Amino acid sequence: MVMLDIVTGLRSGELRGLKKKFITKHLVKVRNTLKRLKVFDDKDNWHYETKLIKPKSKSSIRDVNVPTTFDSILKQYLKEQEKKWKNNDLEFNDESLLFTTKSCLPIDEKNFSRSWERFLTKNNITYKKPHSIRDTYATTLVRKGAKMHDVKEMLGHSSIKITEKYYIYVFPEDKSKTANLLNDLILHPKPSREKVGKLKILQSFNLFKPYSTNAFGAPNWNRTSDLPLRRRTLYPTEL
Repeated sequence: MVMLDIVTGLRSGELRGLKKKFITKHLVKVRNTLKRLKVFDDKDNWHYETKLIKPKSKSSIRDVNVPTTFDSILKQYLKEQEKKWKNNDLEFNDESLLFTTKSCLPIDEKNFSRSWERFLTKNNITYKKPHSIRDTYATTLVRKGAKMHDVKEMLGHSSIKITEKYYIYVFPEDKSKTANLLNDLILHPKPSREKVGKLKILQSFNLFKPYSTNAFGAPNWNRTSDLPLRRRTLYPTEL
């Protein structure tokens, strides 16, 4: 259950409400969510029930791709579930929940939280809320270069502003990697051609186009050309 959440970033209710028919070889379809609701018996009496309902928003209804490496794990898990349901004299069919208790009942949110806490304790991991699995999923995608719009779609956020608010922050170690992206821009020209080296740096941005070259092979630039970012970029003649 935790492994699937790490590679899909589903909310707790979406994960617990996942039916067998909604997971294929490399795709998870989010169509339901499992939630504990207050059900009124009459005006003065009520009780709680865990029920399958529609996701909280239209954007939450989505398809989430699963890494191809997860395929073998899923196959093994489905075999184990078929055996468990059979031992309970039940059929594990397309309408069956993918994650259930030992007696094939829906997993309550509190029970899931307790199981999660035991898992962390067993592996000597400092306690984090179950939602941290979803945070880990999103943060890992962002750090590996995923497009923010794609992350927004896979998380089921209604607005990209929500995704950016929680996951656009920068890790300290990433700042160094970002700075090193400019390594290729640093040329080491000969002392007599220092200015030529600086011009080549600007040329690598494709913001300036030379009309001719001088005796040293350096480009002659047209400072008045109407080019992108002209007002925010250093001109060769200003170096």
